[in-house]
Amino acid sequence: MPLLDAGAKVDFNNKTWGTSRDFIEYDVTPLFAAVALNHTFVVEILLAEGKADPDIPNRGSRYPIHWAVLNANKAIVDMLIAANADLDVIDRGLATATNGDTSMHYALGIEPVEIQVTFVECLLKGGACPDIPNGANGDTPLHIAARLGKLAIVELLLEFGADAALRNNVGETPLDAACTFTDDSSMGCADGKIMAMLEAKMGGEAQATAEIDCENPADSEEKLKCALEGTGGGSNGTASG
Repeated sequence: MPLLDAGAKVDFNNKTWGTSRDFIEYDVTPLFAAVALNHTFVVEILLAEGKADPDIPNRGSRYPIHWAVLNANKAIVDMLIAANADLDVIDRGLATATNGDTSMHYALGIEPVEIQVTFVECLLKGGACPDIPNGANGDTPLHIAARLGKLAIVELLLEFGADAALRNNVGETPLDAACTFTDDSSMGCADGKIMAMLEAKMGGEAQATAEIDCENPADSEEKLKCALEGTGGGSNGTASG
């Protein structure tokens, strides 16, 4: 690239940058801008030839890895991981409910779920910590996945060592969060299977949680039936006697 060959500073900080009046970022590097704009080839050049630092945030402490995940750009995420980007940095750029999210939290917002699983697995394999709480209410990725009935994500997080006993700012464990999930459509018995996995992971610690959750007896019975189906403990939708 001519500018790099001429000695341009690859990590030069542009004080104000934006593509419109509604999209303005402050204190950004060329790499940050390239990631935010989904310019995959430019990102590749800046990292490979320019040796750009992948961990320089903007003024609001949003990092390139955050934009890469928000844009659902797997190629850029892979390049940032290869460049040893810190995957656990926290986005403190917005004084809103999303303040304090990591790349793992952002990955849980990607749709459809099949692509979401790919990104979560990519980040976990890249070394992302599954136990960092967000700034809004102290939810870890496991809290969020359990609350939303995301069975495949819960399985992945537990496989990579997520702590099922961690509590958020209001004292909820992921098991508590799972018990609030209700979906009468496509998820089927996913919530029951999630609860069974979390209870198995927590062991004795799950008892106190179970006593205060699922106040609807019919709902609790249905969750137990689903859990038994998922573990081979029942037949044709009922528990074996």
